[in-house]
Amino acid sequence: MLAGVDPGREKFGWVLSGEDGTLLLGGIAPISALSVFLDVLRTRRWGDLEPWRTEGCAENVPDEEVRVLFLGNGTGSESMEKVLSEGAFALRVVEERYSTLDARRLYWALHPPRGMRRLLPLSLQVPPRSLDDLAAWSTLLAALRPEKKRSFLGSPEEDG
Repeated sequence: MLAGVDPGREKFGWVLSGEDGTLLLGGIAPISALSVFLDVLRTRRWGDLEPWRTEGCAENVPDEEVRVLFLGNGTGSESMEKVLSEGAFALRVVEERYSTLDARRLYWALHPPRGMRRLLPLSLQVPPRSLDDLAAWSTLLAALRPEKKRSFLGSPEEDG
């Protein structure tokens, strides 16, 4: 299993995925919960992440250890890298360029607009929540393979 983290000053996005990049569980937590997150990665008590869950379901996460954690190299990554390096997994710091834009595309792929909103181009719509978890997923997908990222995101022309 793989994990991705999108660091920030006050909060961080996190995601757990299968080896193929399939989203299993994702969420956004305050920086103060980083030690809890690290403990959950060690103990595999995925349900303890429920207070911060935004995508997926803890019941769908297998009882496997996290093999690699991908950490975006953006704001707050240096201090977060020090804490996460204590984990029993490989830590890879990766480029997170365009992860916010990619997170928007991932959000609309997971939650397509309904009703009259379907008629508006996606580029004119703003998702109704923070997307730090999906930015973490985007970073993880980009680290796996650029072509894997495209298969989840679709082509930019599909934007409306």
